[in-house]
Amino acid sequence: MSVDKIVSLVGFAIRARKAVFGVDGIAASGKRVHVILYDEKLSAGSVARLRTAAARTHATLVRSVSDMADVTHKLNCKAVGITDKQMAAAVVANLNSNFIEEPVSETDG
Repeated sequence: MSVDKIVSLVGFAIRARKAVFGVDGIAASGKRVHVILYDEKLSAGSVARLRTAAARTHATLVRSVSDMADVTHKLNCKAVGITDKQMAAAVVANLNSNFIEEPVSETDG
């Protein structure tokens, strides 16, 4: 699958209000986040916060090689979490070479 499939799925999640934006938003979200996508240009401290959030909610953590602003169509957006279980499963099922699933251990939380 191409990057367009992931962009479409993230776009559907955004339009359905099933997305949480930013590291702070994801870390503080009261909703269950099923998949977290982040830009590879994100700082190490922010990635550590996302790892903690992913371990806490048992979410899949995905690093994007492409710019996340192009995926979300929001300027300076570096991370997005998807709260809908089916949309998150579809994103994970359609991962390709531009999106790399990162391992999250229980000790990260």
